[in-house]
Amino acid sequence: KVDPADEAILSDMGPEGLRTEIAAQSMALLKLVGVATFLNGRECKYLEERDEARKELPLLQRRLAESEASCEVFREERKTLSANLKEAEDRLKTVSEERDSAVQ
Repeated sequence: KVDPADEAILSDMGPEGLRTEIAAQSMALLKLVGVATFLNGRECKYLEERDEARKELPLLQRRLAESEASCEVFREERKTLSANLKEAEDRLKTVSEERDSAVQ
């Protein structure tokens, strides 16, 4: 039921005033629907991107694990090579000292 105060306001506006007010409110509503549609489209795009990222996550996790394992292998190789280099340098130093002693 329409409030008597609102009824009085509507009666005072007249048909042309009502049409103008309805048109203005309709335009505002259409703009609001347009904004909601735009935001809904952005949300849908965001959700699609999120779903794609979630699909890629296991592959990326596996690649990360493989890379970490490979990195660990390279670290071990580096340790071995560093140790071998140290041994070779020590042997070279010893051989050089022996040679220098033999020459004198």
